[in-house]
Amino acid sequence: MKKIIGLLLIISIITNLYAQENFLIISGGISQPKNDFASIDFSNSDAAFAEQGYNFNFEMSYYINDFVGFGANLRFSKLGFNSETYNSELKENFIDILDSVFLKSRDYNVHNFLFGPYLKVTFLERVTIYGKTFFGVMSTFLSLIH
Repeated sequence: MKKIIGLLLIISIITNLYAQENFLIISGGISQPKNDFASIDFSNSDAAFAEQGYNFNFEMSYYINDFVGFGANLRFSKLGFNSETYNSELKENFIDILDSVFLKSRDYNVHNFLFGPYLKVTFLERVTIYGKTFFGVMSTFLSLIH
């Protein structure tokens, strides 16, 4: 982890030497599921039994002139699965059929890799409008069920 933080710090310093508008953003936080995705109602067919998780975001840009730049965004998110509630409901209602089958754990994962152009227009030396358009890949998946 120290090597990754050190590398990101070096990249940030080198990027800022070339132009003031280049940037590196590292952010993270809590991922909170909502609505049916967070529901733990076994009778709801859309319930996902998702629990709170985390996300990590890394974005950087490099401007090749005063107006145009290129950038990338990497994002990783993970939400947990409420296996205790799910398994207790299975045992309560389907014990005769599913005597020894239960879910140990699984996670919901979201990964993004996006890249594209950044545009910058400055008016009256004090007002700057930034824009960006991203293209890329987003994958959402469940980890293996044990």
